[in-house]
Amino acid sequence: MKRFLSSAALLSGIVLSTASAAQRDDFAKVLSGFGESIEAAPDVTPALRAEVARLRELENLEAGALTGLLRQRYPEFAEALRAAAGDPDAGVDALGKLAASDDPYLAAESSYYLSRVLIGEERFEEALPHLRRIRDQWAGESLRAGESLYYQGVCNANMLQRTAAADNLNDFVESYPDASPRLLGSAWDLIASIERVHRGSIDDVATHMEFSRRKLGLEDVGEPTQEVQGHIISMLDELIAMAEQQEQQQNPP
Repeated sequence: MKRFLSSAALLSGIVLSTASAAQRDDFAKVLSGFGESIEAAPDVTPALRAEVARLRELENLEAGALTGLLRQRYPEFAEALRAAAGDPDAGVDALGKLAASDDPYLAAESSYYLSRVLIGEERFEEALPHLRRIRDQWAGESLRAGESLYYQGVCNANMLQRTAAADNLNDFVESYPDASPRLLGSAWDLIASIERVHRGSIDDVATHMEFSRRKLGLEDVGEPTQEVQGHIISMLDELIAMAEQQEQQQNPP
C-alpha cells in the first residue's frame, strides 16, 4: 500500500462529507450536546455561541463541522493543527496531548486529526487505536465515526490485516453511502485490491515487501518485521520453484 496523502493535505479540509438521512439525527445530537457543554462556560465568546446556533439550523452538517467550533473554543487546538500541517512530529506531540483532554469533543476531534497525521507518516499501527477510540469511546461526541471506520480499514490493509480491512471497508460503504465520494471510491478500490491478492502470488509478495519497506523506514526491525521478511523469502523460493517446474514441463530434455 502506498502513502495516501501528506500531513498537510490531510489537514487541509479537502475531505468533506455530509450526513445521510439516517445519520442526521445523530449529527444533530452531537452538535446539541456540544452546545449544552459550552452553555455554562463563562469564557465562551458570543461569536462561538452564534456559530453553534447557526449550525443547528442547517439541514445537512459536514463531518468537519466541529473542527471550526473547537478551533474557536481552544486556541491550542488551532495551533496544533497549524503545527501538524508544517511539522508532522510537532503535530503528533501537540495533538496527542489534546487527545487526552477532559473535554470529550476536543479529545475526539484531536484524536481524529492525530490519526490522520500518523497515517500520512505511514505510522498505521499508532493511528489505529485512536480511530477505535473515536468510535468506541466518543460516538456521542464526534461526527467522525464514518471516516474513522474508513481509515481503520486503511490501517488494517497496510498492516497486512486483510480480513479486518475488508470487513471495515465493506461496513463503511454499506453504513455511510453518503460519505465523501473520494473516500467511497478509495474504499471500493482497496476492497478490490484486497480481493485480487492470492496467497503466495506476486501481488502477495509485493504487499509484504511494501510492509517491510515501511517498517524499515520507521526503523522498526522487531520480530514482526523479521517474520514478514522471512515470509517474503519463503514465497519467493516457492515462486522460483514453480517457475522452474513450468519451464521443465514446457521444455523437456
